Amino acid sequence: MKKEKPFDKWTEEEVQIVFGLEKIENLSLLDDWLSSQYVLPNHKQIIIESLCYRLQKHFAYWTQNELIMYFIVPFLSLVDYWGYYYQTFNQVFIQHKVQGINMHGQVATLLSHYNKQMDVRHFFILHYQTVATRKYDGLGQLLAAMLTAQAINKHNYTLMGCCVVGNNWQFAVLLGSQYAVSPVYIATNPNDILCIHAALEAVKTNAKQQKNLIFE
Repeated sequence: MKKEKPFDKWTEEEVQIVFGLEKIENLSLLDDWLSSQYVLPNHKQIIIESLCYRLQKHFAYWTQNELIMYFIVPFLSLVDYWGYYYQTFNQVFIQHKVQGINMHGQVATLLSHYNKQMDVRHFFILHYQTVATRKYDGLGQLLAAMLTAQAINKHNYTLMGCCVVGNNWQFAVLLGSQYAVSPVYIATNPNDILCIHAALEAVKTNAKQQKNLIFE
């Protein structure tokens, strides 16, 4: 195995083999996250319905930049990933050695807390691409980035992640050497997109809880 490998060169199977990750079919951490409830205000409901319709019409033809500009950005802005307990970074480069391998790459969206005395703590990673290809494994890229963030962190609390490929969304959690991945949510489905939004909202609550645990 090479001593250096960027995120976009990893597959899910390789990550499992090289780092000894165990995929758990029913992990309560993931189930609890995805069962989170969120009361959606009327004005957000209208915008989400509009974004869902836009995605239905255009996602098959969009470039990656168009997917980001016309759907990802306005959708995430409804979640409002800005707060006292975390900061949001977009297109940020992270790197760290994981079991002797220099892991590195660009992360599309990263929620973290920064403290001068205790450095950085990562909570949530979002990866997205326009279409699935044989060359790139979106879930493998996400797990590689999550492992790197886990190595950067000095605590061992849950890391949350999400992989978006076109209109397909999958959520993942990583704790120690175990991880779990959700079924695929279809953002062009009016019911699924509400579940996706609720899961993204729940990330903020989790970040607040984890920060309180870390700095107790």
